[in-house]
Amino acid sequence: MSGSSTYRSDPRPAGEAARPGTDVPAGSLRGIILNGFRHIEPNLVPVSIAGAVMMPAYWMVWTFLFPQAYENLGLRLAGSVLCLLLAFRRRWPARLQPWIPAVWLVMLGYCLPFFFTFMTVMNGGSVIWQMSTLTALFLLVLLVDWFSLIMLFLIGTGLGVAMALITGPPQHDVAIYAEYAPILAFGLLGGAIFNYNAANSRAVRERALAESGRAAGRMVQTPLMSIRTSARSLETYLPGLVRSHRIARAQGVPVESFDDAHLEALLHVPARIDDDCAEVARRLQALGDPAELRRRS
Repeated sequence: MSGSSTYRSDPRPAGEAARPGTDVPAGSLRGIILNGFRHIEPNLVPVSIAGAVMMPAYWMVWTFLFPQAYENLGLRLAGSVLCLLLAFRRRWPARLQPWIPAVWLVMLGYCLPFFFTFMTVMNGGSVIWQMSTLTALFLLVLLVDWFSLIMLFLIGTGLGVAMALITGPPQHDVAIYAEYAPILAFGLLGGAIFNYNAANSRAVRERALAESGRAAGRMVQTPLMSIRTSARSLETYLPGLVRSHRIARAQGVPVESFDDAHLEALLHVPARIDDDCAEVARRLQALGDPAELRRRS
């Protein structure tokens, strides 16, 4: 019989690769980061394209339309290159696909906290750049999980300040950043709490769905086994019945007339029933698997 009585332990269809974040414990830091990436993944390409376009576009805005004290086209083009790499993620070789979440975090850290902090310091802490940095923080809240938010903001901001100091000591009173820091801290803390609660809500929902799937699997397990047992009985006795019908018809015994093609198709019915039962069991198993729920969400 083509359908085996043992179901695959992996509910993914054969040959399908796992997406990042589906086979990692959800409670680990790596799991938190990858699960956060999984939820933003459908928007990864649009966000990357927008970043690739807006980085150089705003160089023209701040250079020609509303000139600022400092601009750096090279840094903007580097950010655009990172964005373009992710915009064409589907063309990456299979061996590089697992690195997409890491490149995504590097791109966000560079284009948001690092770049905007550096430009704010280099522009003397102007109101425009302070507002731009706050906007970058809000974007970061929308695009990453709570742990990545804190990590990227602290590392990116620190590197941005360090590079500004290396490039040239600021010619303005750095005390203005002491007044600005509580605003950023409020946005960072509020965003981290929001993302943490959102991640917990998703986890609770996934656990509830998984339990529902397991309950459904238990409910139909006995009927499925009964159907498969009947299918095996059909497979055992049906060929003999078909042969007997053909012999009786050949000897002129008055029996119901069936087309040979229909009789041949009838012989394959038990195998199809068994295969269908196996597929139902596999899908029910997937409903009870949190990793599979995360993969399909």
